[in-house]
Amino acid sequence: MKCRQCGTENNAGAKFCRACGAQIKHVQGGRQPVNGFGAAATGGAAAGINKMKGVADGAGGKLAEMFKKTFTDPAGIIRKCGNEPGYGKMTLLIALIGNLIIAMIPAIHVGGDNTLGIAFVLWITLAIIETMIIVLMFAAAKLFRSSCSLGNMFGAFGPVTILSMISIVLMMLMTATESLAVMAIVILFVYVFWGLVLQWMTFRETARLSDTRFVYAYLTAIALIAIVLCLVVMVMGAIAESILEEMIENTIGEIIGAMDIL
Repeated sequence: MKCRQCGTENNAGAKFCRACGAQIKHVQGGRQPVNGFGAAATGGAAAGINKMKGVADGAGGKLAEMFKKTFTDPAGIIRKCGNEPGYGKMTLLIALIGNLIIAMIPAIHVGGDNTLGIAFVLWITLAIIETMIIVLMFAAAKLFRSSCSLGNMFGAFGPVTILSMISIVLMMLMTATESLAVMAIVILFVYVFWGLVLQWMTFRETARLSDTRFVYAYLTAIALIAIVLCLVVMVMGAIAESILEEMIENTIGEIIGAMDIL
């Protein structure tokens, strides 16, 4: 259904245009969007409400479609998400919600006053790593003169993001019980393997390079990710080491002070 007012394509059952908020009237013999006194054209509060309803309707449909087809038609949804930049926002939303859930699981186990701090740091760390991986893959594709856009790349990674979130949450929940630890490892291995396959399919769909250049571009992306991750681990390790040394020095100082008092 193409809106006559702004030209945006909407889902068949949409009541409002997801872009401009114009009301879509279902008429006999077909469904055509109203062109004229739509909410967005008249302005005011009604236009804002209609636009929010249209956006929510479009977002809900995309999220439901991505979750369903990630398991039923992964190749098809990757291709669709890669061709429509709007799915990049859905991928970002899934990542943020998933990271928040993942961050809260260890925080619940830890408890105490540091719960929020631990959750927030882990949430931000996961978000940075995921964004970095997609950006580096995009950079590798561009090195080999791919025509893909960053928005298309983010959108196509939706199924990969969904799968990784589910696998990590399942693993963290199952490893809390020792009897399920082995099963959790098996499930994680399967999810990781399938996630890598989806990542390969995603890059192949969005890079749009010839076979030889595609392989080189993918290997370059993996190399860039490995290098950056090593640098991140080294920096974080150095920071953790300095913090640990400071804690040890303070502890030793307190012990020596206590001994002097005694």
